[in-house]
Amino acid sequence: STRPRTLYPIVLAHGFGGFRNVGTLDYFYDVPRTLRDAGHEVHVAQVNPMNSILHRASELKAFIQSTTTGKVNIVAHSMGGLDSRAMISRLGMGDRVASLTTIGTPHRGTILADIGLGIVPGDMVAAADFLVRQIGLSVDAVREISIDYVTTTFNPATINDARVAYFSYGGTADPLGASGNILSPIFLVPWSIIDDRKGANDGLVDVESTKWGASHRVIQADHLDEIGQIGGSTDRFDHRRFYVELAESLQRQGF
Repeated sequence: STRPRTLYPIVLAHGFGGFRNVGTLDYFYDVPRTLRDAGHEVHVAQVNPMNSILHRASELKAFIQSTTTGKVNIVAHSMGGLDSRAMISRLGMGDRVASLTTIGTPHRGTILADIGLGIVPGDMVAAADFLVRQIGLSVDAVREISIDYVTTTFNPATINDARVAYFSYGGTADPLGASGNILSPIFLVPWSIIDDRKGANDGLVDVESTKWGASHRVIQADHLDEIGQIGGSTDRFDHRRFYVELAESLQRQGF
């Protein structure tokens, strides 16, 4: 008997691939193999990590068109969720996408970016340093994940396509593990900045900002745990099981 698999192939869309400390590792650590072992067809998109959302959206479109026919299920992490939304609604791909599931995506921006850009007052050095040095984002990329830009420019121009099912997940972690997950030390400063202004967050994006579409669930994971980093070490979060259950959920809903 064949194992149940999703009706449509799964396309994994990465976020800003500038996490320097992920290096040569799979961005979604061991996720493609895990999903394939469970019987699913998986394609791993590669787009320019440092470019604008629309530029990356066009690369994602080219990837999907060149590797698949018919509809796909996109599973996107972080900024990959914004790339995917832009591709669907602004680059005419609504007929090729059955579902979009976003994980830790700043659908309403992140306060870190606004502080780093000086749009709202705060510890600019810490916020800017984290975004530019640790993640390796350009100032242009930081602007595109600011609350100001996403809510006033991006979202109004990027309307959901009625043909596509949208699902989302947000992560929560904290330094002591009271949330069920211990925050990676790399996120200590940004986490405290966001916690102070926006509450529960994954070290980069607050839970409220990750809400998008028909359903939203909170997982106990920081922004790196969400993709099984670093190198499969994710405190208490079983990322392989998470992705297998996500695929099973899509399959049960007819995707």
